[in-house]
Amino acid sequence: MDIYSKEDLVENFDLIASRIEKGEIFIYPTDTVYGIGCDSRNFESVEKLRQIRDRSESAFSVLVPSKDWIGWNCIVLDSFSKEISKLPGAFTFILQKKDSCDVASNVSFSSKIGVRMIDHWFQGIVERLGFAIITTSVNKKGDLPMTCLEDLDEEIKRGVDFMIDDGKIDSKSSKVVDLVDSKVLRN
Repeated sequence: MDIYSKEDLVENFDLIASRIEKGEIFIYPTDTVYGIGCDSRNFESVEKLRQIRDRSESAFSVLVPSKDWIGWNCIVLDSFSKEISKLPGAFTFILQKKDSCDVASNVSFSSKIGVRMIDHWFQGIVERLGFAIITTSVNKKGDLPMTCLEDLDEEIKRGVDFMIDDGKIDSKSSKVVDLVDSKVLRN
């Protein structure tokens, strides 16, 4: 398995972007904890990620390239503008998907989707990709999220194609707010 640094990622962006577009599963840093993801448009990769994370029925959130992406793919009411203006940041906002939402059908099994834009250098990589990637914490159900590569569960490690190492991340998971139903799901 390949482990890339920030510098490697910047220098080899085209190679790594093509690996993501081919459906590879990878671990990456965020402003909260390490995430595990894949191209959110790739049905087979999303299924593989579901097996790795043992999440057969739970919806995944997506790390999006821009606020424009949110507007193109989600229903954003004027009343949501104050919340959306907090992005990038340690928030996951649950929004109604548009019928044309550019993610695979198995990302979310409802009419809603969680969206994130992180306050971290990796957000620039997602912007360059131009499409959303799955974002979920790197841990088995019931375990604490991964904050450094040394914490990686061996079973998860076997399912991952590459990792991006950014050292130890000392934070907590994002705040999850369902904007459609006006409620906080995780603080």
